[in-house]
Amino acid sequence: MWRVLFNVKENADGELLSSGGDGRLWIVGKDGRERSIFGNVRDVSWFAPCGTYVVFTAHESSAGRGHTGDAVLGRMDGDGNHAIKLANGNLWSPSCSQDGKSVYYVNTEQPEKIWRMPIDGAAPVEIGQILGDSIMGNIAISPDGKFISYPYSAYTGTSPRRHLAVIPAAGGSPVKLFDMPGNTWNVGPYWTLDSKALQYLQLRGGVSNIWEQSLAGGNPRQLTRFTSGQIFDFTWSADHTRLFLTRGSVSSDVVLLKGFH
Repeated sequence: MWRVLFNVKENADGELLSSGGDGRLWIVGKDGRERSIFGNVRDVSWFAPCGTYVVFTAHESSAGRGHTGDAVLGRMDGDGNHAIKLANGNLWSPSCSQDGKSVYYVNTEQPEKIWRMPIDGAAPVEIGQILGDSIMGNIAISPDGKFISYPYSAYTGTSPRRHLAVIPAAGGSPVKLFDMPGNTWNVGPYWTLDSKALQYLQLRGGVSNIWEQSLAGGNPRQLTRFTSGQIFDFTWSADHTRLFLTRGSVSSDVVLLKGFH
């Protein structure tokens, strides 16, 4: 069984939820010493705490045929029980409003669009179309509830360039656009507590660190200063006094297979 943990989020009780290499959700105690499987959902691709609930996307399977290509947007109670389907399709990156009453997500059918749905599963409302060619990470709702941020790619000549958009949470034209380094990791951005800046991962020389971009403009500033390893995801505690990271190293082997006809 895979025991590698990647994405990490703090729930309403201060415990940490994380997705594993086995496609399951795991819960880690406040002291980091106890870890157990959370809920019965498999093949989870993304998740987010949402007030007293947890929302997630997971691949749909059909008997004997594996994945169908669609993803289920679902909701479960804060204890991992009573999972229900809210929507399905080519869905990605659920993110919740601060009051826990609405979930935002992306439908990656072209043209890619952001949607908002009440947490009780009522009809979704279109918020806006993703800029450029494709979303390149997750959407995030600002703590003050006013804005949505997301990274996207757009081709300049023959090369894709990464950008960061900030739009009103109710929909409308972007209020801020930023260029991002080409070596930005496909995780984040995440908002600062005051909703005045965005934080994301940047990879340099095989080492990842957290950087922060102020909405006021100017150059981004480096927050962490690791000299080795990679950060797979990060989150702050509710009061932003503690930083949680999933971090490790990535290695691979080249294997030659011969004798096939």
